Amino acid sequence: TDFSLDDTDSHAAYVLEIIRRFSPVAGFAYTERSSGNTPGKRIFLDLLSAQRDKAVWGEDADEFKLRPLAHYHKFSVGFADCAISDTLGSANSHACPGKDFGMQSVFAFLKAYVRAARPYGGVSSLWHTLSADADESTGLRA
Repeated sequence: TDFSLDDTDSHAAYVLEIIRRFSPVAGFAYTERSSGNTPGKRIFLDLLSAQRDKAVWGEDADEFKLRPLAHYHKFSVGFADCAISDTLGSANSHACPGKDFGMQSVFAFLKAYVRAARPYGGVSSLWHTLSADADESTGLRA
């Protein structure tokens, strides 16, 4: 995917794509309490697999590809938001109290990083310069 960190409008999709591919919550277990199924049955939801489900994300689900924000909001289960109960005191609530803070911290960092790189020609220019320097001095890519 062609992407530039200098484009701050795409930061949200960039972060959400990373979360889709490297889900912060791998899965969660819960106990079935409804009378329609087997009460007391333990169920495990595999969120890592769900985040790469080709039926949901398309044939390119294994590729890093920025998708429309609406797609992430509709289909992503990376934070296990589906496990949030209406009552935070519920035994089945798995709300992450740090989710919003963590996301805002990442966005603030990206914004500050882009702003700091502007005097050097932007993130892409700075990155290519650092990569070239690393190649010459160590033979490694930055």
